[in-house]
Amino acid sequence: MMTVADIQFPVLPMAMRYLHILSASLAIGVPIFVRFVLTPAAQKVLDPETHLKLRAAVNAIWRKLVYVMIALFLISGVYTLVAVSMPQIRGHGDRVLYDALFGFKVILALVVFFIASALPGQTKALEPFRRRAGMWMVVLIVLVLTILMMSVTLRALRDGMVRGGPVVSLGVTTR
Repeated sequence: MMTVADIQFPVLPMAMRYLHILSASLAIGVPIFVRFVLTPAAQKVLDPETHLKLRAAVNAIWRKLVYVMIALFLISGVYTLVAVSMPQIRGHGDRVLYDALFGFKVILALVVFFIASALPGQTKALEPFRRRAGMWMVVLIVLVLTILMMSVTLRALRDGMVRGGPVVSLGVTTR
């Protein structure tokens, strides 16, 4: 009979997955909260000067968290790619869709990192982003949701390749 002591947990892969999901949750949750809850509420109850002070205070805190989030995303993502995904799909012939989606996901992630760091940043050259912060937050949210959908699709493709069965995703069947 198996006991709890007999179960082996892959601690590092689980921790990296947790950090990746936590980073993704912050990447989508905070912009949604700021864009659709905090900003409208602040505009309703605060005078413009106080609203700007609140925005500056929030940005000062968020700026630090963005860099930590990006670092955690990169560390956990690279670990997952190198230590988990690549060994599982190595040798599977039909990886064109997987590789294309993964490459596009990485490009979108780099765009997300740029926007996420530009919005709370202080660089004068990126002031146009901050002037249209509401629009760029929506762009950020759409990009992160797109990456999330791509991640789910990539996971299904990887699991299908590992099991050797066909996977239907985005209207394309792979084998």
